Amino acid sequence: MQYFCQEAVIKLSDAAGISLTKYDTPAKKLKAVQILLDEGNESAAAIFRSIGAYLGHTAPLYYDMYSATAILLLGRVMSGKGGDIILETANTVLYEEYPDIPIELVLPDEETRRLGQSFVAASLPKIK
Repeated sequence: MQYFCQEAVIKLSDAAGISLTKYDTPAKKLKAVQILLDEGNESAAAIFRSIGAYLGHTAPLYYDMYSATAILLLGRVMSGKGGDIILETANTVLYEEYPDIPIELVLPDEETRRLGQSFVAASLPKIK
């Protein structure tokens, strides 16, 4: 399972009791859950909290394996309220469970979040 992308939102929607069968693409399914979240749906919020918990427990592994001290959070799943919930939940997990791990989760502005991997690829230095 992909734990940090729209596929996670789609898979977790079943457990949250949200049916997405009437939507034909992953992007439309993600958008439907994001709309529910904007409307105050607690089941939708629970999906993003779960993803945040996954991230909070995974970030220390990135620190251990790659000496990563910052993680840039990008992509459509990080857009809007869902991204804020993921970040808040992940930071809570890091603070409570891994207080000695010096890692920062970075959530850029909304436009940059949506560009996701394109932004990162364009930002990489040229290798000679």
